[in-house]
Amino acid sequence: MPSPRKTEPALGCVPGHRVLDYTAVSRHNRDVSVRYFRVNTPSVVHERFDEDVVAIHLEIGNYHSTSGTGADVFLLLADGASAEELTGALAAKYAATPDEIAKSLSPFLEELENAQLIVPTEAPTERTPLQIEGNQHRVPFAPPSLEVFKDLEGLLLLDPIHEVGEEGWPPPSPPRA
Repeated sequence: MPSPRKTEPALGCVPGHRVLDYTAVSRHNRDVSVRYFRVNTPSVVHERFDEDVVAIHLEIGNYHSTSGTGADVFLLLADGASAEELTGALAAKYAATPDEIAKSLSPFLEELENAQLIVPTEAPTERTPLQIEGNQHRVPFAPPSLEVFKDLEGLLLLDPIHEVGEEGWPPPSPPRA
């Protein structure tokens, strides 16, 4: 943590006493306390199906499912977001206080990070506030949850999913000379 800077005595201060400027310290602490996360691409692929999001960690072989609040959170994390931004976006849609949302969001983000579905990232540049798609407001709030499925782990690791270009899979053999 940086140490406070010494400044000139302010008006009204007792002569001979130093005034400490704590703005550098508080600015440093604020930056550290706000963590941004993003989906762990390319290791993780995900798709939304109605109200559910299914995410597959291609290197580990597990797939995960989340719905409702969890699906909204996961989709917002695709472009990177902080817990504070997520709380604000969820509060605009769900019938819950920001404190209730923040308390349930913290363990969910920790679970996503432990499953290696999300990773820390740098704060994004200036952007508009996060918004959840749709025009629903005051929807009943349920804490986000994550289901983990390991039944296809061996299959996914044995036969990895391939990126397929316009040429299809497997790629055509080069012409013989």
